[in-house]
Amino acid sequence: MPLRVPVKISDDVEVWLGELEKSMRDTLNMLLQKTIKSQGLDIVNTPSQICCLAEQISFSENCAKAVKSGKLANYKQDLQR
Repeated sequence: MPLRVPVKISDDVEVWLGELEKSMRDTLNMLLQKTIKSQGLDIVNTPSQICCLAEQISFSENCAKAVKSGKLANYKQDLQR
């Protein structure tokens, strides 16, 4: 996965590993936001963890909407189809 912000490796291992961790988190966050906003999953170009998390978020939001609108049974039927 290409990082959003590249990290330069140096002799100070703790520093560049910390920067690598931050860059990885920023990149994954950006990919998650992009995936959630898109209308479909790009399973070829998106890490599987991001696709799974985006689907779980979407499912949870849809369940909450169905409960609030009193149409949970309808949503269940849609999922079973």
